[in-house]
Amino acid sequence: MSQFDVIDENMLAAIEGGDRNSYCNGLIAGRLLRKALYHQPILPSDFICK
Repeated sequence: MSQFDVIDENMLAAIEGGDRNSYCNGLIAGRLLRKALYHQPILPSDFICK
């Protein structure tokens, strides 16, 4: 691979470690953990990546 080859968005995200799925999973896990710690009800909308 030369320095002028084109890297698609998915490959770049995998290299950088920030693809959308891992970001959303972390966001959802953090939201659920926070609500569990504060004894707040967990709603279906909490499982949607915003």
